[in-house]
Amino acid sequence: MTLYNRIVSFLIISKTLILYAQVPDTVWTKTFDNNPFDRASSVLQTLDGGYIIFGETGTIEPTSTDAYIIKTDHLGDTLWTRIYDIDSVDCLSDGNQTFDGGYIGAGHISGQQNTSIFLMKTDQLGETLWTKIISEECICYSVIQASDSGYVLVGEWLALYPGLCLMKTDSDGNSIWDKRYDGTNDDFGWQVCQTSDGGYYVLGSTASFGSGSYDIWLLRTDADGDTLWTRTYGGTSIEYGGGLDITADGGCIIVGCTYSFGSGGGDIWLLRINNVGDTLWTKLFGGSSYDIGLCVRRTYEGGYIMTGLTESFGVDSSALWIIKTDANGTLLWGKLYDRPHIDYGNCVRQTSDSGYIVVGHTFPASLTNDIWLLKFATDTCAIFEEKLYIPMKRIHATIINESLLIPATSQFKIYDITGRMIEPDKITTGIYLLETEKQKTIKIIIIK
Repeated sequence: MTLYNRIVSFLIISKTLILYAQVPDTVWTKTFDNNPFDRASSVLQTLDGGYIIFGETGTIEPTSTDAYIIKTDHLGDTLWTRIYDIDSVDCLSDGNQTFDGGYIGAGHISGQQNTSIFLMKTDQLGETLWTKIISEECICYSVIQASDSGYVLVGEWLALYPGLCLMKTDSDGNSIWDKRYDGTNDDFGWQVCQTSDGGYYVLGSTASFGSGSYDIWLLRTDADGDTLWTRTYGGTSIEYGGGLDITADGGCIIVGCTYSFGSGGGDIWLLRINNVGDTLWTKLFGGSSYDIGLCVRRTYEGGYIMTGLTESFGVDSSALWIIKTDANGTLLWGKLYDRPHIDYGNCVRQTSDSGYIVVGHTFPASLTNDIWLLKFATDTCAIFEEKLYIPMKRIHATIINESLLIPATSQFKIYDITGRMIEPDKITTGIYLLETEKQKTIKIIIIK
């Protein structure tokens, strides 16, 4: 990475509360290539400090996949893998570590007759304890263990007009209740989270309700899956929900994609919702092409971490994009992995060392689909009020109780919101991060 020693010939003025943020370093990355087609749906840190990946592995021509679990140590090195051949086409859509230290996985199988949801319980080494067929003519996208040790699954009911399905089992996988929520068009459920009162938030998308072709759909239910309220979020075009997490005040944070708002052909849309479904704020991230958020998590300090993909900032095709914001959705940093591949992030979680783990996919030149695991170090941030000038011959920043003077002969780096380093003479109006020789990073706003 080259340091710039340039004279900047434009003026920047910003007087606001600014967040000091250090873009985290990439600690390591790992690629898993078991078959021509390998796909990961989720990742989490396990009780021993390692990581567990849930997904599928198989071939594309002919289409044949099996459920797939990879267990790694804290450095991402493989400890064991398990392949589960349940039917002709098996997809493990989600998984979690259970209270007993084992694992629960859920997905769907496509046999000769129909598509059905399966639930699979394993021990700590991934050995199967039991497998249950939960519901026929359904696809599962998310599973959690409930506070009573049972399991809750959400997905799509494959009727004439697909609907959202929500199911509850006991700790042995036996069905307790099965709920369907639908209208007169396509609807589906994407993710479920349990609330402090034992109920659930369910994130999905709906073409039956709302104001556009598809809207983000949020349902709030009680512990028995009965609806307390529903809300739709969107404009006159298309919106999709990608990820959901519960916030400290009992509300939730949603990430997805919007075509109704923003600057191009689909932008990442971050929505903060209170506990009765009202929108507190929304934020947009993206460029002139297609960008989507697929997962969001609340971080330890109350901010949010997201992953997904961007086609706006990638050189050849889609690139994996990670975005960190504060509690108000204000951008702290962005990190872009732009390679001559089709790459995207599917799941992100904060780790016990306050870093981050991301799992996604990479399609290299060989046209195979590989699982991609990335570990990031912790980031740092603090709040201060700043008035920043960049005149012709110097950079001058006045911060609360301290002054920062950077002569024109000094070296510095400037990054855009994706984490890509930018040459000063190519900067346009927007938000950037400026890093000095002493590794001090400040957010700057360009006004032309």
